[in-house]
Amino acid sequence: MSLLFFSSCEQSETHVNAQLDTESPILPRTVEDCDDCPEEYCCCVVENLMNFQVDLLFCGVYTMTAGSACGPVSPGSPCGTISGTSYLISMDAFGNGFFCVEDSASFSILKVMGTSANLRINCKANEVNPIWTGFNINSAPVYYYVEDCELTGC
Repeated sequence: MSLLFFSSCEQSETHVNAQLDTESPILPRTVEDCDDCPEEYCCCVVENLMNFQVDLLFCGVYTMTAGSACGPVSPGSPCGTISGTSYLISMDAFGNGFFCVEDSASFSILKVMGTSANLRINCKANEVNPIWTGFNINSAPVYYYVEDCELTGC
């Protein structure tokens, strides 16, 4: 009995040389719209009503990224203890930013620097006519409790 075995390797003339992109910055993922929120979370949006950039630091919200730890802080009823990973939203003049918050949870907002700003917020951003809550923020943090995606100040 004879066995004949053939083996061949095709060598291609095409070579791919991958190069590291050293010019494009690595940016953290952010919540761009309601599709980025986990199903059981409320989709929230904050709007800048000012004619200048506003930077806000959130705690107790869904971030999609690793970041610095924040909290714990207990602002009082109806808010529970707030902690988690900090999340920065930078808004241009009259811009907005999305974030997600777990239902029946609390979160805080801190204006990073500069003068006070007038903002508005809602946690039913995927609805056609959501109810907005207006507020002014300066150097003191603002606290909210969310239940059924409705906001209550603490």
